[in-house]
Amino acid sequence: MTERAQIVEFIFKDEAFKFETLRAAGFAGDAGADIGEVIATTSRISEGDEEGWTSEWRATAERIAKRGETWRPSSAEDDMNALIAAQKALAR
Repeated sequence: MTERAQIVEFIFKDEAFKFETLRAAGFAGDAGADIGEVIATTSRISEGDEEGWTSEWRATAERIAKRGETWRPSSAEDDMNALIAAQKALAR
């Protein structure tokens, strides 16, 4: 096995799982995925476990969607308040 082949198999040996994992990781360059999320999700999936694949990716998607529903952009006031709080904490 070549060194390149060994690197590609760092997550799965199953060709379909490997392909889909690398495809998901590939979206990270365009902010369509987070490589840490891809690795964390796939680390919970057993080799060849199609049901596990589906349930783990569904759980990741639901968690990320929930985070998106509660997220709001910070305002300059929020940023300033956070900075003031940090400065007060450091001054103690």
